[in-house]
Amino acid sequence: MNKILLGNENRVSSVVPVRSGGVRDWQHWVPYAAIVWSLIYAALGIYWVVSGRGFPYTPEIMSNSSGPLLGQLGPGMAWIVVLLAGIPAAAMGVVMVRGVRVLRTLFLTVGTLLAGTLFFLMTDLELLALLGYIPLIIFKLFTGDEIGFYLETITRWTVIHQWLCLIGGFLWLGATVSYARRSGDACLYCGRQDGPERWTSPNQAARWGRIAVYISMLVPVLYAITRYAWALGFPLGMSEEHWRWGQERGEWISGLFL
Repeated sequence: MNKILLGNENRVSSVVPVRSGGVRDWQHWVPYAAIVWSLIYAALGIYWVVSGRGFPYTPEIMSNSSGPLLGQLGPGMAWIVVLLAGIPAAAMGVVMVRGVRVLRTLFLTVGTLLAGTLFFLMTDLELLALLGYIPLIIFKLFTGDEIGFYLETITRWTVIHQWLCLIGGFLWLGATVSYARRSGDACLYCGRQDGPERWTSPNQAARWGRIAVYISMLVPVLYAITRYAWALGFPLGMSEEHWRWGQERGEWISGLFL
């Protein structure tokens, strides 16, 4: 890999890899992608207003306690969030791309809140369930079982809108991180600044990074243990009656694929 050497003739202070683009170079293109996403979302919002059709937070969604949290806050709040995620967010993105440092804290706060809203208020657990059942659907494809119910679910507009919001959340999170590094004179690729590295030093990061990986591995293992226990006949965490009800419906066998 080509490298740029920074320093004087007698001492090389750092070695910075030259990036050639692509996914690993997201720090450069994600901010622009976030702006494009907001412009597309603004166009959708205009269509919903003009046509009166397609607004994802329908009365049915708002009355569903397991639906997106934004739908529980009422149509007024839903429209406010939808409108702010469009043109205003795109305008803020343009400022962030330029690396403007005035009101830096405000932009970082708003960018983080926007990403968090798209992640946690405009999606629900249905997306997680749809992802979790992919192994089961693949198995059903090989066995010739019916999967029409799954295809019908993932093609519902309310579900497609959640996927759109999830993508927007990742884009705006990346754009905010990129802006924080660019405006803070930090490395775009690692976020480090000149000076003592402390917890961000390679050795320290490797230490706490391994702990984070072990925890992330442990959580799904604990989840899997419950599914295996139910399939093997142990009503772990539930009543005997509820376990038998699920057994009769084949719930615990399908749960193995999660």
